[in-house]
Formats: sequence, C-alpha cells, structure tokens
Amino acid sequence: MTIRRKVRADSILPKRVQNFFILQIFLAAKVFIWLAARLKEEQVKFLVRVFYLPFSGFNRKICKRNLASVFGSQGRTPAELKQIHRAYLEYMVRFQAETLRCFSNTPGEWRRKVSLDGENILQDALNKGSGIMLVSGHMGTWWHIPCLLLKRGYKVNVVFNSFPYPSIENYLKQIAAKHGMTLAFVDKGVPQLIRHAARNNEVVYLTFDVAVRKRHTNWLPFGSTKININPGPATLAMRNKIPAHYVSSYYRDEKQTHAIIHPETMAEGKISRKNSNDLSRQWVEKLYADILRHPEQWWGWGFSDLPRVRVQK
Repeated sequence: MTIRRKVRADSILPKRVQNFFILQIFLAAKVFIWLAARLKEEQVKFLVRVFYLPFSGFNRKICKRNLASVFGSQGRTPAELKQIHRAYLEYMVRFQAETLRCFSNTPGEWRRKVSLDGENILQDALNKGSGIMLVSGHMGTWWHIPCLLLKRGYKVNVVFNSFPYPSIENYLKQIAAKHGMTLAFVDKGVPQLIRHAARNNEVVYLTFDVAVRKRHTNWLPFGSTKININPGPATLAMRNKIPAHYVSSYYRDEKQTHAIIHPETMAEGKISRKNSNDLSRQWVEKLYADILRHPEQWWGWGFSDLPRVRVQK
C-alpha cells in the first residue's frame, strides 16, 4: 500500500533576496529586449542559452522537486522525470527568447508563429457587449496570446504581477502603451481595469496559476499534490459579470505556438461570488490536463511552491 504525506513547502527565498534578484533580472532584461529587436530569433535563443543555463541551478532544484511531487506517485520513473527536466530547460530557453521578441515580430512572423483556435468564441462574447476575460496558465509562450490579439485589432488589457520597484512597472507600462496594450499590476488597479473592460467591451488577459498575494489563497487539488491559487481573478470576473474563458497555450512544434480559447467555464446563471473557488478549480483542472499533454512546457515547475509528496511503500 502506498501512503502519501503532503508537506507544504517553505518559502523559496527570503523576500529581500528575491527583490535583489528581480532587480538584476530586470536590468539584464532591458538589455536583452533592446538586442532582441535587432537580432534574429535564433541569435536571441543562443544568447539566452549562454546566460540562462549556467545560472539556473536553483531553478533546477525546485523544478525537480515539483516534478517528483506531481508525477512521482503516478509511476513515472526517475529516467522519465530527468527527461522531462531536460526538455523543460530547453523550453525555458525558447520561452524567454520568444517573449523578448513579442513586440518585435513582424505581421508575417505572427502569422507563421502563432495559430489560434476559438477566435469565434472571443468574437461571440464581445458581440454581447460585456467584454471578456481570458485566463491561462504559464504555459508555452503565454505572452503570444495577448500580443497576437493586439495585432489582430482587439483592445487588450493585461494583468501583470507587481514588482518591488516602481521603475520596473513604469518601464513595462511604457513598452505596452507604445504598442496599444494597457497593463495593470496586482494590488494596483486590477479591479478598475476589469470593470473598465466589462463596461467598454474589451479583452482582459491574465495568468492565474502563480499566487502572488499569499494572504488570500486556497490550496486546490493538482494531481498528486496541491497548488496555491488566488481566487481574486474568478471573484472579479463574477462580480463584474464578465465572461471568463480558459486559454490553452503550448508549442505545436519547433516553430509554432498553438492557442485555444475554450468555451466559458461557468455556465450562465451561476455567477456568484460564492462560486469563485469552483471557477478557479475548473481552471486548475484544465491547466493540469494541458500539463499532462505537454509536461515540459509549464513555466511553474521552477517557480511554484507545490507541497512535497513523500511516497512510502
């Protein structure tokens, strides 16, 4: 008989240390964004590989722990987990390179690089006049979703994690505004952004699978373990009666990202603040299904504090 004991992970790093690394990453990212607009994508990938892989040791430790928690009790062998981890590192190189080039891609590159299913669902929702919230996990190059919609003429608002330094947020806002995208940061205007989108029939895009507001979270089932989810996005969707649709994002092959807008996850007539946890759970279930199909393409492996699963026989 197999007995599983779930133990909540400790904080990954002290807050002060996290803030220091965030600032260093931001300073490096500014240089890479400037370079990405002037280099070919393969050249950007080479630079990311050179700078990221040698310094990804801590990220690798967290990734291996989380892979073992999610897949270790499902019969995945150590060799299989090691293979997923190697593929994850390659995914991280591609994701970072493609994200750096999101605002540099030409219209032709966007047509070749990203395919989208379910745009009719998006258009049907907007035809009703209440806006739409698109929710995804950190899979594939998830930034391709809002950027593609922006290129196709939609008014797009994006919710971004807060940063400890105003200079970072101002820089990101300036880049987004230059291309017609509106950014709002967690705890800094998100309810107003979603209310504006609902009233003005616009698109809101956000990722939900990394809880940055630890005071208001719930642990939801996630395979053999649990994931810490902030119910805020679901609550705001219900409060503003804006339809919420989960979006899958993954790499179809070596050259193309595939995105799928799914039908609304909460049936009409059941919108209530009491159901926010149920709505979040549906998103988690869809994310987990995507991860089972593309286990190497979830950014969260190296950044989430999933509870450990210890297996004893």
